[in-house]
Parts: sequence; C-alpha cells; structure tokens
Amino acid sequence: MQRAGYAEPVLSGDGGDIALIRVHHLSGGAV
Repeated sequence: MQRAGYAEPVLSGDGGDIALIRVHHLSGGAV
C-alpha cells in the first residue's frame, strides 16, 4: 500500500492518469 510508489510510476508514464490515481487514494486507496 504505497501511495507515493504508485503515483510516481504513473506520473512518469502519464500526466492525466496521475490525477485519477490521486482521487482513488482519497476515495479509499485500494486500487
């Protein structure tokens, strides 16, 4: 359950998906 570890790789690959991942963590952070 690493938020930074999950957001880091996504940010490197995509710029828009990062926002979705951030929202997921705020909602629950399960996915």
